[in-house]
Amino acid sequence: MKTKKLLLASGAATALTLISGAAVAQSEERALEEIVVTGSYIRGTPEDAALPVSVIRAEDLEKSGSPTTLELIKSLNVSQGVLGETNQFDARAQGTTGAGTVNLRGLGASRTLVLLNGRRMVANPFSGAADTNLLPMAAIGRLEVLKDGAAATYGSDAIGGVVNFITKENFEGLELGADYRWVDGSDGDYTAKLAWGWQQDAHSLLIAGGYQYRSELEVLERDWATPARSVSPEGGWSGAGNPAGFVTLSPTFQPTGVVLDPGCEPLGGEPVLGGALPLCQWQYTQFDNLIEKEKRYQLFADYRYAMTDNVEFFLEGLYAETDTPQWTTSPSYAALQSPTSPVPGRYYVPAYHPGLQDLLAQNPDLPSAAGGAVFIAPAFRPMALGGNPLYDFGGVESPTTFDAFRVSTGLNGTLDNGIAWDVSVTYMEEEGDRRGRDTVVQRFQRALLGFGGPNCTGSVPGANGCSFFNPFSNAVERNPITGATNPQFNEAVANTDLELIEWFFPELFTRTTTELLVVDAVLDGEMPVELAGGNIAWAAGAQYREDGYRVRTSDLTNLELNPCVDSVDGGTGTCTEPTGGLVFLGGTYENDLDRDVYAVFAELKFPITDQLEVNLAARYEDYGGRTGDTFDPKLSFRYQPIPELALRGSIGTTFRGPPVNIIQPGGRGTNLQNVLGTFRAVDTLQNPDLEPESADTANFGVIVNVGNFQGTLDYWRFDFDNPIGVEPVGDMVEALFPGGSATNNRCGDPALAGIEARFTFGEGGCAAGDVTRVERNWVNGPSELTSGLDLSLGYFWPGVFGGELSANLAATYVIEYEIDPLSIEGVRVSDARDAVGYLNYQTTAFPLPEWKGNLTLEWTRGMHNVRWVTNYIDSYDDQRFADVEVDEFVTHDLHYRIELPTDGVETTVFLSINNLTDEDPPFVRLELAYDPFTHDVRGRNVKVGVTTRF
Repeated sequence: MKTKKLLLASGAATALTLISGAAVAQSEERALEEIVVTGSYIRGTPEDAALPVSVIRAEDLEKSGSPTTLELIKSLNVSQGVLGETNQFDARAQGTTGAGTVNLRGLGASRTLVLLNGRRMVANPFSGAADTNLLPMAAIGRLEVLKDGAAATYGSDAIGGVVNFITKENFEGLELGADYRWVDGSDGDYTAKLAWGWQQDAHSLLIAGGYQYRSELEVLERDWATPARSVSPEGGWSGAGNPAGFVTLSPTFQPTGVVLDPGCEPLGGEPVLGGALPLCQWQYTQFDNLIEKEKRYQLFADYRYAMTDNVEFFLEGLYAETDTPQWTTSPSYAALQSPTSPVPGRYYVPAYHPGLQDLLAQNPDLPSAAGGAVFIAPAFRPMALGGNPLYDFGGVESPTTFDAFRVSTGLNGTLDNGIAWDVSVTYMEEEGDRRGRDTVVQRFQRALLGFGGPNCTGSVPGANGCSFFNPFSNAVERNPITGATNPQFNEAVANTDLELIEWFFPELFTRTTTELLVVDAVLDGEMPVELAGGNIAWAAGAQYREDGYRVRTSDLTNLELNPCVDSVDGGTGTCTEPTGGLVFLGGTYENDLDRDVYAVFAELKFPITDQLEVNLAARYEDYGGRTGDTFDPKLSFRYQPIPELALRGSIGTTFRGPPVNIIQPGGRGTNLQNVLGTFRAVDTLQNPDLEPESADTANFGVIVNVGNFQGTLDYWRFDFDNPIGVEPVGDMVEALFPGGSATNNRCGDPALAGIEARFTFGEGGCAAGDVTRVERNWVNGPSELTSGLDLSLGYFWPGVFGGELSANLAATYVIEYEIDPLSIEGVRVSDARDAVGYLNYQTTAFPLPEWKGNLTLEWTRGMHNVRWVTNYIDSYDDQRFADVEVDEFVTHDLHYRIELPTDGVETTVFLSINNLTDEDPPFVRLELAYDPFTHDVRGRNVKVGVTTRF
């Protein structure tokens, strides 16, 4: 597949047979800056046309302190639930560190189509949506945001809207820029950029590059990020720890006592006594970061050649790499899986273990352990409060990299009869390489028995290359976070054999590649039919897409090679479900998938009068196979009864086909979610019977332009049918364990037998503390309906203090996000609910405040420009707890920009103070104590930069 795509993408443009409509409009854009292309293939579409399109130009970004792509997208009032911050504890963000997304209306990033110069970008391998962090801002001339369903024009993924990044045009000269951001508690962030443009006769060339460095910000640098357990048990606290509770045994393996390791409290844990097993609660997020270190490289080139007066050739190329070298997490993961021998379901420590013998000698009051001791999954992990010796006794550092390249080439021109045409081929791929570590169940058990290590060949524990691992606190000298020392530490039984730890706690990898080949063809022109407002305009075209998805993984995480706990290292164990041989992380299957999609589309624009314009659009798309085909029409209009007032509106249908990687028969993926206070493995089964999701969309707006005042107000509505999603874990848990209670459960209830079967339990059976895994499916879920208002107001005052003053307000109000009742296994697990104004933790919706917006005051005089921006995010409730509110978040930014007068050189210097009043993000009872989808963690930060143009 890859070879075929590369051959097509690198072929001569004269061999192309299909076209992309954006390039036609781009040539028009060179002549008239006001033309906006996103939303229509018909040339000459203005910014205030029938469709709601917002335009953000490069100059606007410079006046706002040159924000990163992530900062820009999070600031948009129409965007909610954005990926881009480290958020390893939410299943929707796991593994995506370093990637960014756009999520219009909070509908999900996969429902927003992202374009570069009007052509598609491939989905990120781990987020499932286009990675906006790949784009070099030095090359971007403007950003266009279509806030309306656009599948009738662009096809699948445009169900919630379109974001089109358009590169600079007619750019000449050299532009160099750099900036530095100071962030308290980190080494700061800095970027460098370059853009060079050349034009001569019929040739033009743009080359742009960027480098971004983001420093890590540790959790410990923000006091609010490590709340006490009494304040937020969800704030990174776990009872699956080390030191841990254990059970002592008689020689016949009968329990003689239940013990909490005496090192718990001295090392900073919080003992929790009572119940079947005492626990040592500890805060694992103290080892984590709020912001991960990121390095980002980007290079873009665009060559254009006017072959004749009517034919242009273009060739674009993009390469980008994002490197997160040390994504930091816990010293080790909780033991959700346990060995099958010598004590089934338990991690067994023999009586001859030197660590156990030393612990008993130092604590003679402990129960007899003549038969050894056992640790019970999932209340145990190999390393915790003492850190991981492989990482200088800190948390595990797991690198993630994304590499992407994209090439797009084609021809566009105009025929003698005035019909414009455009043909293009675009190929893009992005590879994600995610690495981490986890404990191999059987290897770790062998290390407890004294037969651990890669060179163990003997039959005597601890001899002939065989080593012990000590799971008790006397192996831990100190807490590396707090410095608390352990009075019972004994260096003789410490875990100093790094080769042993490397053996049972190996590095694992998953390498996933997504590919996209798009062949486009578009014609547009005017019919010889004239109405009162002009000739009928039209556009028509076809598109072919091929999606590819490849997964390669390490042997230990490959379920084909190691499906069961006992499969590792040549074992022949069997299991009813393939869960792999690791204590925590699930395995996956290697695969190589692809799918072809064919589409045709058409548009008509009827200028019925000078005041009234009506547009029709329709698209037919065929996925083949079980997915089938879909037809989606759209009607839009613009009516301007007087020069100062215009009305616009649209109604239509829109759709999204299921991604190829979630409809593979027998496929599965695993993520981690907090289940009843402790993270558990969640297996998500793929579904070959998924249908495309669809939506009825509507948008009605008013445009007012009176003197120095401009304003728009739009009402929007999306009514989804068969939305594609995963069954929410939170609702399944609540059904079986109402109120999250350990005692009030519905285990054994015949009505919930299907729900109970989705849970895997430890040796204790169906109980809250013994959940080890949960199984869920990709499904076409309950219908969803969302609507709201977009408001944009602007006023301009000339002659204020010798300059010009303007005020602009942009805000979105979400009226509703109604979700119908949900049933799983024939059981209603949730009633109908409205997601607006809620955190929506472990549901099908993202955090969704009612109001989001910003107010900008700008004053310009000569070389000086000053902007004051007030950002507002409304409060919302945490639906898990009664009367728990996430506070509103109001921040103020101040930007100053000066253009220095120099001969032949333009130099711009800016100073930005963001979050001027140093507001902390609102407290949320989550692992990192704030909402990474919505808020900013940095506090007050200062950015300075300079750009020079030659």
